Amino acid sequence: MGGKINIKWTADKSVDLAGYRVYWAATSAALSANPREHMLTLGPLVPDAAGYVHAQIDVGYMPSGVAMVTAYDTAGNESTWGAQVAWKMPRTIMRLQVTRIELVK
Repeated sequence: MGGKINIKWTADKSVDLAGYRVYWAATSAALSANPREHMLTLGPLVPDAAGYVHAQIDVGYMPSGVAMVTAYDTAGNESTWGAQVAWKMPRTIMRLQVTRIELVK
């Protein structure tokens, strides 16, 4: 199971808004070089009372990286890239408890 990041952004108010695209990569350079490697297309999302749109993105086993969001309209036109935001997954410690050891011949 991979890691998930929660992101939010200001909702686009265009009447012909079709949805959003979220892009992410391990580094800003990797995102610029191949933006469509990690991309999720979302339909129109309803903003919260403060005007923000929220999404949870599964970034797999990428421990840190950058993400950015664009909006696209019904004609397929995409907005310019928004600001890139960085994330870092918290380190987790796995503890295993051995309950039985069996010798196999």
